[in-house]
Amino acid sequence: MTTTVTHLVTDLITAGAQKALLRLLQHTDFDEYRPTVIALRNGDTSIAAELKAMGVEVIDLQMLPKWRLDKLFRLYGELRQNRPDILHCWMIHSNIIGRVIGKMADVPKIIVSRRSDKNGSQWATVLNRWLVNWSDGIIAVSESTKRAELAETGIQCERVTVVPNGINAGQFSQTPSAADRQALRAELGYDDQIFLIGSVGRLTEAKGYPDLITAFKTVSQQMPKARLLIAGKGNLEPELKQLAQAIGVGEKVQFPGVRSDIPQLLNAFDTFAFSSHWEGMPNALMEAMAAGLPCVATAVSAAPELIDDGTHGILVQPKEPDLLATAILQLAEDKQAADRLGQAARQRIFSEFTLENTAQKTISVYQKVKST
Repeated sequence: MTTTVTHLVTDLITAGAQKALLRLLQHTDFDEYRPTVIALRNGDTSIAAELKAMGVEVIDLQMLPKWRLDKLFRLYGELRQNRPDILHCWMIHSNIIGRVIGKMADVPKIIVSRRSDKNGSQWATVLNRWLVNWSDGIIAVSESTKRAELAETGIQCERVTVVPNGINAGQFSQTPSAADRQALRAELGYDDQIFLIGSVGRLTEAKGYPDLITAFKTVSQQMPKARLLIAGKGNLEPELKQLAQAIGVGEKVQFPGVRSDIPQLLNAFDTFAFSSHWEGMPNALMEAMAAGLPCVATAVSAAPELIDDGTHGILVQPKEPDLLATAILQLAEDKQAADRLGQAARQRIFSEFTLENTAQKTISVYQKVKST
């Protein structure tokens, strides 16, 4: 018998939770778990197009600005009409709205997701605590996010299940040829003499990019041929570009925007730098590890769950640009050790963090809440 699952997301922009949803549905048997996706806003994006191409119905509530009453009534109507067996909410705003409207619409089972150590505003944290018992299941993307949920809500430990993000191993299974790497670097404007440090992520406060740019200044002073590329978009882009110019590295830092070819782009990097101040389960770091890149990462959130320091990469304390710079220079100066770390990181991801494992664990949560 088919179980119907409505996935409620805040939006469908290109970001971690949205990519995780797409990947989950790519590995879900629709005959067993038939999905519908409802986006509170921004439901007409490339991710939405991919979902539709898979045969998934995508409904965009166009809730701009936030908390529009008429859109909440529409969500109620959609849930009453579709009558899903499970409502799976993916981010803090959809977690809050989904529990309230889902209960009003008599959805049998409601699952929410904890995807970051921080839940946003103080009000979001308070509302999450008030509504915690309106959840039939809670999925945390890491042990770190589970601890944050337990601390904020006081909910029983057994009601929170850790389901880490997974990586599509097939996208990283082939080692690129030297010619392909050279061509991509040429497209980006780099020759073989350049030591390219890369990072991927939204240009927001959480990512700690001012620390990375500051660290890069130290790196570039010792390695004049080093360059930094940060792929992504976000509200801090003008500020980050201004910082790079102000400290004298503006010509060596590139912001190419959102890229749709991340598995290929990673092949152009010599090392990957992860400078976040907080996260959930960082997709970008996982992808870099799957690509076999030597990684330097701040020891925040789930990063220590992915990397054993000195075995799968190098961990440093957050908000310490000097430590970040030292670790990057260490990898640049010892290519043999860097290659060893990169290969160990790749093996870690391929053995423990696959999409198949993520899909299986998610389905287990569905089965658990249905049986209670």
